[in-house]
Amino acid sequence: NELVIKISSLEKKLFKEVTYTRYTENEYKKEKKKKNSFVLEVIKSKKTFIKGDENDL
Repeated sequence: NELVIKISSLEKKLFKEVTYTRYTENEYKKEKKKKNSFVLEVIKSKKTFIKGDENDL
């Protein structure tokens, strides 16, 4: 999987673990609507993009 390879490479460069969660667009919308605390925290937190930018979210 391309994402796993890129994350692994990034972890090696940063010398730290990268934690990530993947949602489909529908899953994301559902969790946001439910006011999932994790999703809301991610929305308001600073992000580091591996590929693309905030416009790609």
